[in-house]
Amino acid sequence: MVHMNILRKAVSKGGPPHPDADHGAAAGAVGFAKGAAKWLARTAWPWAVVSVVVPAVLLGFHVVREKGGDISGIYYVTPEFYASTVLREVYREDQIQFQEGPYDSVYFLAHANDPMFRSLVESGNPSGWDFHRRRRILFSWAGWLLGGGDPELILYALPTAQLLLLGGAVWALAQLLIQGGRHPGWTLLHVASLGAAVCILRPLADLFAVNLLLLGCCAWHWKRISLAVVCFAAAALTKESSLLVPAVLAATSLARGRLRETLALGVVPLAMLAWWVYAWMNSTGLYFGQGDIGRPFEGILDRLLEPLLNTGRRDRFVFWAYLIAMASVLPARPRYWDEYRWAVGALVLLALHTQISVWADFWSYGRVHLAIPTMALFCFAVRGRWIDLLGPAILALAGLNLWRWAL
Repeated sequence: MVHMNILRKAVSKGGPPHPDADHGAAAGAVGFAKGAAKWLARTAWPWAVVSVVVPAVLLGFHVVREKGGDISGIYYVTPEFYASTVLREVYREDQIQFQEGPYDSVYFLAHANDPMFRSLVESGNPSGWDFHRRRRILFSWAGWLLGGGDPELILYALPTAQLLLLGGAVWALAQLLIQGGRHPGWTLLHVASLGAAVCILRPLADLFAVNLLLLGCCAWHWKRISLAVVCFAAAALTKESSLLVPAVLAATSLARGRLRETLALGVVPLAMLAWWVYAWMNSTGLYFGQGDIGRPFEGILDRLLEPLLNTGRRDRFVFWAYLIAMASVLPARPRYWDEYRWAVGALVLLALHTQISVWADFWSYGRVHLAIPTMALFCFAVRGRWIDLLGPAILALAGLNLWRWAL
């Protein structure tokens, strides 16, 4: 009130405002900024909103600028794939923007339009290739459910489901950070991660699976065992390698004599195997993508020594960033090796066994191994080990660079 009276007197006299008025306004602005900063430091939902809205806007700009406003362009459907799948039955040719080369996102679009596999896939791929793709069904189910089974709405429903689950996972991680006395803004490292950018620009299930894993780990940490089991089972139905995390948690629980928790986690592989049986019964055979797994370090060494790979500076930077991320999450001190750290170690071990087919470019390994930096961020939220932020921070810079390129 004192500052308002000073301003009124200055105006009534026709003179300039008193210097105290400027000082009071500046102090008020500083006070408001401090209050807002404190509020953001103890509130989770603003970060969840940002994690949904900002990528949605960026994806919209990408679709308008690079795909001419046609959302179907982000699925990378080729004329050959269109003619050999259910897509030919649900979309006219003028409803699909065809691309020169196919990408894995086309399978999720096809399965979202045929969630129970009523339509056969005509393909020149090896026997069982359809089973290999059909194991990872939950992302497609989410798109089918959110789109109400309408093919035109499904084109928008898949990226929408991706972003909504991202928001939920960010909210849970932000709550965990706040409970540990850490700033929830660190969740933005997950939102900006390279793997997240890849899976949003080309709707892929890897980010969906990782967010389910993140929700499951948060629920597990909060002793919400039933919710954690549901999230882990959903993650395994989205991407089979997600089973590593609940498997390690089950092993550590058994070692500590927590039999009830171990038995509860047994539901996860049973749910996955039940779906695999159904997928196998509606496929041409069995194929597990075993060509992507081999001897340890073989794929990484091939990537380092392969002179014929046409990789630019961006890809080389991201490749080394991933190696740093994998090394930084494995601490030497035994006191940091809790159940979550052992789960990260299992994910790193899997990454060391992946072959050159995965390590060839960042569009592939950036998303396939997304769980490693995400789980590192989760470990930071639980234990506060600052080095755990190194990998997520580097890969967030790579993700921002990818968004800049995409726009």
